[in-house]
Amino acid sequence: MPKPGNKKDVERSLGLITYVGAFIPNLSDKTLLLRELLKKETEWHWDERHDECLKVIKQCLSKPPVLRHYDLDLPITILVDANKSGLGACLMQKGMPVCYASKSLSKAEQRYAQIEKELYACVFACERCHAYIYGRTDVVIETDHKPLVSIIKKPIVDSPSRLQRMLLKLQRYTFKLVYKAGKHLFIADALSRAYEPEPALSVQVSSADYTQHDEVCAITRDMALSAATDVTDLQFIKLQKSLENDDELALLRKYIREGWPTNKHDVIDLVKPYWGYKENLSIAYGLVWKDQRIVVPKLLRKDLLKKIHVGHVGLQKCQLRARETIFWPGINNDLTNLISNCSICLTYRKNNQKEEMQPHEIPDRPWAKVGTDLFQIKGVDYLLLVDYYSKFFEMEKLQCTTSASIIETLKNIFSRQGIPNVVMSDCGPQF
Repeated sequence: MPKPGNKKDVERSLGLITYVGAFIPNLSDKTLLLRELLKKETEWHWDERHDECLKVIKQCLSKPPVLRHYDLDLPITILVDANKSGLGACLMQKGMPVCYASKSLSKAEQRYAQIEKELYACVFACERCHAYIYGRTDVVIETDHKPLVSIIKKPIVDSPSRLQRMLLKLQRYTFKLVYKAGKHLFIADALSRAYEPEPALSVQVSSADYTQHDEVCAITRDMALSAATDVTDLQFIKLQKSLENDDELALLRKYIREGWPTNKHDVIDLVKPYWGYKENLSIAYGLVWKDQRIVVPKLLRKDLLKKIHVGHVGLQKCQLRARETIFWPGINNDLTNLISNCSICLTYRKNNQKEEMQPHEIPDRPWAKVGTDLFQIKGVDYLLLVDYYSKFFEMEKLQCTTSASIIETLKNIFSRQGIPNVVMSDCGPQF
């Protein structure tokens, strides 16, 4: 908890202290000086008395009964939160904190999309609390970012490259991720805002992490570029340049970086078509991606549609090729309109062939060939037999539709009418 720089910082710090204040004796006396600073008539002035007051409160927060001892027999709950420039986490048992953790983000990490920061907070919390949660199966992580709950359930290969790197780090832990409104994550929120600045060297990522990240990104890009739509390196650069002049994707990148509103009605109309895919969107290599597919700017969509349809292979093949590499809302409809108005496709497409009727041969005597089937009327099952020669039929009521019951009923009918040479059925399980 750093030294507050203004009244808002004091108010935020007091909010964190009040959350666990029930375990601090004489809390009101200890926070008196800080609360006086919040009064309107009090001019902001921080001196040595306030430093001493804050120091006493920190000591109270870092020892029992506020900070309880870790218990192997109690379930674990980890609160995580990500701010624009920091991460916060708190390990709780029985509603009381066991350990706190906070971290400032580097300049590169501050440019992460909000969903990436939230998942990074989970990774940071698990690694910081590794000694407590490794090997445990009763760990619950609470986050205020709802899309994470569904993304973490998907296969890793379906996630964007940076999320894949983080999800791989989480593979060694067993936990359940649940959503909780931000207003209930008091401690994690305060820690993510009031982090201790870290030295420049401490925020660097290890070379092993860089190697893992580079491998994931390289595989992702190679998968995209080797797909069927011939997205060459030259076309890749063209996509990057076109993205800079596309207003729709500029707004989309802003939402990806800063986070989406909780309500669809608060989204700008130009970007609303992407609402259903918001959990799968990411930014990498200067492009917007939906999973492993490139989101194409409007200026290049017609050209790419023509390239996909260059072989006139039909609607399903074109959709399959597009589904491997590129994406924009309504791409299937655009392909359908293109192919339905293509004169070459209309000229050479195959017409549906009508299936010829194959009539049964009429037998030379009655009851030589019979057809049989089951039907039901008003909840009662019946067995029907029809003679192919005379159209004469027999019908019997069934107590059940098992094979044994069918055999017994057919034997009774055959004892009266004779045994047929052929019995036709619809290959139901009873026959």
